[in-house]
Parts: sequence; C-alpha cells; structure tokens
Amino acid sequence: MRRVLLSALLAAAVANVAAQGFRERVDVEIVRLEVLATDSQGHPVRDLKAGDLRATVDGKPVSIDGFETPPSPDAPAALPSLPGPRPANLAPDPARPTEAPRAAPSTYWMAFLADETSSEQSNRQAVYAEMFRFFEAGLAPGVQAQLMVFDGRLRVECPWTADADRLRRTVAIMSKRPAVARVGQPGSLSGNPEHGSFRVELDSMEANAHVRTSLAGLFDSLRTFPESPGRKALYFLSDGAPFLAPSEIARDLIATSTSSADGNDPVSEYLRAREAEMDRDLLWDSLTWNKTGSASLLTDISRLALLRGIEIHPVRSAAHDFSGRVRTDRSFSGRASAPSRTDPRRSTASARDAETVPTTDIAAGQSMEAIAETTGGDAVLSRRFFQDGLNQEVGNRDAFYVVTFRDPFAGDHRFHRIEVTSARSGVKLRYRRGYRVLDVAEALNQSAANRLYEKADDNPLGVRLNFQGLGMDKGKAVASVLVAYPPPPRAGGERATEDAMRIVAFAAVRDGTLRHLDLSGKAEMTEASGSSWLMRSGTITLPPGSYRWSFAIRDEQTGITSYLAFDRALP
Repeated sequence: MRRVLLSALLAAAVANVAAQGFRERVDVEIVRLEVLATDSQGHPVRDLKAGDLRATVDGKPVSIDGFETPPSPDAPAALPSLPGPRPANLAPDPARPTEAPRAAPSTYWMAFLADETSSEQSNRQAVYAEMFRFFEAGLAPGVQAQLMVFDGRLRVECPWTADADRLRRTVAIMSKRPAVARVGQPGSLSGNPEHGSFRVELDSMEANAHVRTSLAGLFDSLRTFPESPGRKALYFLSDGAPFLAPSEIARDLIATSTSSADGNDPVSEYLRAREAEMDRDLLWDSLTWNKTGSASLLTDISRLALLRGIEIHPVRSAAHDFSGRVRTDRSFSGRASAPSRTDPRRSTASARDAETVPTTDIAAGQSMEAIAETTGGDAVLSRRFFQDGLNQEVGNRDAFYVVTFRDPFAGDHRFHRIEVTSARSGVKLRYRRGYRVLDVAEALNQSAANRLYEKADDNPLGVRLNFQGLGMDKGKAVASVLVAYPPPPRAGGERATEDAMRIVAFAAVRDGTLRHLDLSGKAEMTEASGSSWLMRSGTITLPPGSYRWSFAIRDEQTGITSYLAFDRALP
C-alpha cells in the first residue's frame, strides 16, 4: 500500500526535478533594523548619512555594515547597475558601510484589531468614524489593510486588500453591530457606576481574566501577518484596560468602591477594619499576579512582535473625560498602598472612596506608549487624532532608513536591546528596541505556526505530501503522512551519506488548542519514475475534528524549506 501511495505521489512531480536549482546552505546572523528619523515638527528627515547614526547592542557598540537611505519622494526609481568588473580603485572602504538608496518602497501591511471586550460601543464607533474617513480618501499605492475584531474569538472581518471601498463598507458594518465590553475602562473597571458595595476580590479576578483574554486575542492577531517583506503595523483599539497590570486593576477597584459599613451600625468599625484587611490582602496578592498575569503576557506579545518585525500601535478609544473627579488632596498611591499591620490607626482605615482618581488611566497610557516604543510603533492616546496619525504613518511608509549589522552575540539566540542615536541634534529616531536571532528549530516552528493564518504555500523543494486518514483508535483519529521531494544538489556536487529531513507541523481546530507535531528524522532514498526521491513517513494521532494544517519541511543539508497549508478533517 505504501509503495502504491508513493508511486502515485511522485508521478505528478517528476517534472519538478529539472526545475531544482543549486543552492548552498549559508547561515549568517544579520540584524536588519528600520529607523524613522523625524524633526521637531514630525516631518521625516531624509538626508542622514551612515556616519550620523551610532548603534549599540546591550550597551556594546556595533559596526553598521549596511545603510539604505529612503528614496526621495520626487526622484524616479533607481535602475539596477549593469554587471561588470569593478575597478580596484573604486572598491568600497570596509570600514564604512555602503550607502545605497532603495529603488522603490515596499508593501505597507496595516492591520486593525478592535477589541470589543475592552471597549464600549460608543467609544468604538468614534474610532470607526476616524477609520471610515481614512479609507474614504483611498489607499496609497503599496498599502494593504486588514480588519479584525475580537469578542472572545479573533475574527477577520475583511482580509488583506488594497480595495479602500471594501474596507470602508466593512467598517460601516462593524460600527452597527452591537457588542458590550466585558471590562470597563481605567477609572471605572468595576462596572459598578453607582459605587454600591460589592466583592472587590471577585471583581478583580474577573477583570484580570477578561484582560488576559484580550491579550490572547492581541497575541493571535500578530500571526495573521503574511510571511512577506515590507513594513507591518498592527493598530489595536481598546479603552485601555488590557494594558494594566493586575496590581493596577486591584488598586483601581479598591479606590472606586465604597465601604459597606454603616455609621449607625455598632459593628461598623469592625466591618471597616475587615474591609481594609481584605483590601490589603488583595493588593499583596495582585503584586504576585503581575509576574504571571497581564504583565508577562504583554512581554510575550512584545517579543513575538519583535520576532515578526511588527509595529504595535495601541489606539485608546475612550474619551478623555474625567468628569471633574480629579482629587489633588489625596494621592492615589497613598490610598491604594498596603499599610503595615502593626499600625492600628491605618489597619482599621478603609482605602475605599466614592470618587475616582484617574491614575490608572495614566498608567494605561504609559503602558501603551511602552509597548509602542519597544516594537517601533506609536501610541495614539487621543482618538481625535487617529485619522491624522494614520495619514502620517502612510505618508512616512517609505521614509525609513534600513540599517544592518552583524549580531555581536552570534549563536546565543537570546533577546538583546538595541540603542540607536543620531549625531545630528534635533532628530528623533523611531525603531524597534530589541531583537533575537532564532535558531533553526524555533524559526521553523514560528513560520509554520504563522502560516496557519495565511494559507499560502511556498514550495521550493517541490514537496509532495500525502495525508490519509486511517480511522479511529481508542477514541482518537489516526492518519498517515508521507513526504517526498527530489534531493537538491549538494554543495560541491557531493551528496551526503545520510539525508536528514526536518518536518514540523501545527494543527488547529476552531476554538481549540494549537497542537504541535514533529516528524523529523532520517529520510530514505527511493527510486521512482527513473528519478531519486527523499522520503519520510509517519503517523499522527489526534482527537477527531475539522483541522487546519501547516507543514514545514526543511532539507537539513541545504537549509531549503517548503511550507504547505491546507484544511483536512480527522478522521
């Protein structure tokens, strides 16, 4: 049976053998960094030289090996130079990076994610109106946009397109769909507008659960960007709650709640002391939640954005209206701190108050700015300027410099901090603040997982994959997988005695768990139709369901990798 499957699989692929070209495996750890330089008015600066920039990695100076300048807005695209010998006296100085203009701007990928779980509908509608006017004016050449919403599950409302009219119509539909936020905005997280008595610890647990759900949606949205070159930006619409740490959520809830103790009740002092003790315990617990709650999730989101080269632009959809409740006579930190248990006066004082101090609103804005700066984006803290900000981002899409340098910590595959400064005064630089060079296994897994959201095959190996269900076994669905491709030419014209094939796959069922599979190992050499083929097979066992599959097949001798994505149910 296996031989029959192999013959049928390879018969359709013999013609691809002749198309295989020679490729030699080269592993070079080069870091590519896009830098936007602006003046004090926010206008792009396009005349910087390579010597105007200095770069450090973890405080260690690095040499800039490549420096690409943005194309002039009025200049025609540069033509490629004709091949030919280069005179010795024109050889580039190895101590100076080569300055070269880019021939044309690359694609600008703009994704918009509206978090319905953390934004009130009226606030979303105000931001949608800004988006509507932006799309109504049309998209500039080279711009692709995608619209998504998150209501507990990530949904793509409009896939990647350059059709501004289609995007505008989709925004109009999104604005009319009713949806209720599951967590309030900073300063009113409790959903208790009348400030009645309630269990703060329960509300804190619920708010943190909703925040983690929102951040999971934000994390998944980063996977929807294509594995294609070009600048990538994600605009995340929220009232701000997902950017609060658990301790800040607890402080917000405590500060905006009132005491349930009645002054005419003889046990009121006891009740106040009991509330104060419970509030202190909640504050102490929330500090430990910071390490495992939303703060760590924001770190994971930033790291994935850095790995994928995606700028995050948080957009605060809530209105800037504190309703005159700003208190200057009592600091927020003083009311929300955990007092000492040895102080009887403070141990019986309630930290609750009927008025809201909007310090958590400021904290959310600071967190938005931090994740934007880390990933090279720009936080939009006032929705009134959203359309203007979008126009400016599109206008500056080809104004970025491209700086390249060799990883000074080659081989450690850890995150490193980047610092870039300009020798020219008055120039502000925007760029991603860190990087990590993935090892082979991580890079393969990341690319395979990303393609679950973008079913686009890339098959330079000419892989043929046979996927066949074998029925059920003890409640699990079983399937056989057979992978084969012509052996690529080896460096020097020699073939290794042992051919290794690395195969990883991800399977995802709707609203289910992402499952990772690894079928890597030694490949067998098989003759079929007068040609040689590398082949490897294996068996997969999963719960039954309708799956989307993403396979990554890497030839270990050459480093050439093919990606295949498809939908297939089991059994």
